Amino acid sequence: MMPPKTHKKGPTASASPAPQPTSAVSRRALIGSGLSAIVATTVGLPTPSLAQHSAWGLRAPSGTNARSIHSGHSLTDSYIHTGPWPGTIRLLAESLGIDDVDTKFVKSTIPGSPLAWRWRNSAGDLRPTDPTADARWHIRDFDTLVITEGGPPPRVARPSDAPGMNDALDYLCRFAANALENGNGGEGAQDIILWSIWPSLAMWRPDPPNWTESWQEFDNFRAALPEYGRSFQFIAQYATWKLRPFYPNLPDIWQVWVFPGHLWMARLWDDLSAGTVPDLARMQDLFRDDIHTNDIGGYGLACLMLTALYQRDLRTQSQLYRLPEVSSNLQDYFTQIAWEITTTYAPAGMGGQEARDAIWDPDEMEDPLPNWTPAAAR
Repeated sequence: MMPPKTHKKGPTASASPAPQPTSAVSRRALIGSGLSAIVATTVGLPTPSLAQHSAWGLRAPSGTNARSIHSGHSLTDSYIHTGPWPGTIRLLAESLGIDDVDTKFVKSTIPGSPLAWRWRNSAGDLRPTDPTADARWHIRDFDTLVITEGGPPPRVARPSDAPGMNDALDYLCRFAANALENGNGGEGAQDIILWSIWPSLAMWRPDPPNWTESWQEFDNFRAALPEYGRSFQFIAQYATWKLRPFYPNLPDIWQVWVFPGHLWMARLWDDLSAGTVPDLARMQDLFRDDIHTNDIGGYGLACLMLTALYQRDLRTQSQLYRLPEVSSNLQDYFTQIAWEITTTYAPAGMGGQEARDAIWDPDEMEDPLPNWTPAAAR
């Protein structure tokens, strides 16, 4: 890994990072303590019509010189910070012919953090063994922002989840506006990707905390995954719609994309149930506890992320890096499903036709942040 960089000045001369957290934070606890900076009436979002379709288009693949920063928490670390030094995703990237991987895959994570917490706190100093970088303050150094919300995400059309959803929409818009204005050496980083996550294998049972209440109607982990995807699609579609009028020079196809960690988990669940996953027998074989993946799961997720970023079928790479714990048959499986998932899921921007529905529909839904402007990100 590279030595820590000197902390740089943020997007405006008067801005300064908030004090650092010293431990993992609870998303719901932060929201409940008044973390939201917006003053808005909580609205219950009506159920959208599925007859309308989103204009998901084609995302340009990352080039070999592209620099990406990955803002999130431990479920971001599941693909960016697993395996032997310097990390599985970087070793895989090197085997694809990408050099200087320490500067091209940089994490900006705080355990348990929602978007709002990361906007207000610098993540770099919490991970001194990684290149010190923060997705807000150091976005100038990056072309691509990969970001996620804390878990569990707020649900769509749930009045009880509206405050959390408002926070998610507000702070994704802030991060995205900051990237568009200050990323890529000040030219603007237009490649903005939302990473979708997954719940606890046990759905936080037998004693689920109150911040998981809206998810307890689902029988199990697998049953909750489509709703996770729905939340992340909604957040990405809203941010795309909200930001476009403020940045009229963006290409017509510009969007906040979604890379589907939730679909990878759904595919593993289904294939394990069918007995078609080489060497593995149950979901727990991919995890070190009930929500964080082990090195095997991290390898599969890294394959998914690289496939989506570079839009390359990793099965065609003759010298692809493989963890010792991953057999050649399991590697073939992971690379196959990575390609199948990303090329069928429309929000990933690779021409897929699944999940094209407009979850956010401005013609049918009230804007939960009617007074939001990019000034919130400055």
